[in-house]
Amino acid sequence: KCADHPGPGMKRGSDRSPRFAASVTVGPPNHSIRRRRTAPDPHRFDDLFHDFGRISMRRMFGGEGIYAGDRIIALVVDDRLYLKTTDRNRADFLAEGCKPFSYRRGKKVTATSYYAVPERLLDDPEEFAGWVRKAEAAAVLSAKPP
Repeated sequence: KCADHPGPGMKRGSDRSPRFAASVTVGPPNHSIRRRRTAPDPHRFDDLFHDFGRISMRRMFGGEGIYAGDRIIALVVDDRLYLKTTDRNRADFLAEGCKPFSYRRGKKVTATSYYAVPERLLDDPEEFAGWVRKAEAAAVLSAKPP
């Protein structure tokens, strides 16, 4: 099942997102609290991706990109992990009820080729590695020639 899973950035049973920390604003003593983003742990996915291999992470447009070498294979947005798809592996995600990452620009909603990871895979790094290998193959297939 894909819907409403907490994402790999959050511990199960936790109702607090690790992305935010409260800080008191500087200025007049109005005791207002603002939320600021804390830097996410760059190694928080090491265990999950262990059976796949080495990855790196880069910040991008309000989220993070996960790379295998120089190819982006996954996104992390709002504590949810999305893997790259093409016609070759998208049916796997659809069979699990997973939805694509989408964003709104003006009145238009655009669905991307990155689909949410099924929650059950977060507890099975070996099977997850197979899905990531397919995402890596999707990144290779959809790469633009230099």
